Amino acid sequence: MGSRYTHEEQLDGLSALEPRQQARVLSVMAREARLLELALDGADGEANDIVGPVERALELAMDASCERETAQAHEALTSALASLKDRGLAISAGVGRMEVDGLLGPMCMPVLTAVLAPIGAARCV
Repeated sequence: MGSRYTHEEQLDGLSALEPRQQARVLSVMAREARLLELALDGADGEANDIVGPVERALELAMDASCERETAQAHEALTSALASLKDRGLAISAGVGRMEVDGLLGPMCMPVLTAVLAPIGAARCV
């Protein structure tokens, strides 16, 4: 994992953390990333309703440029993650690199990849 994120040991147990702790870890990862990949793995159709709030909260964390925006993103992410847990879903995440074509040629961009899956099936990406 080509990442500056220094708490990689927490990524293995991300789903075991409480939503507020998960939000803190994911916010740090999101601030590092420039791209977001989000997937829903093996959950029923009702769970699709939660993907939107998680995606928006992660995007808010990625785009936060001041303390107030960071706090708002953290609260939105905490709420979305609590809803995930209530629905029997867990999140796993990792920061990697993706090559994208830019105006000046190929560039490596940090990407946050998050997978939502039923509790017990979530895996580190």
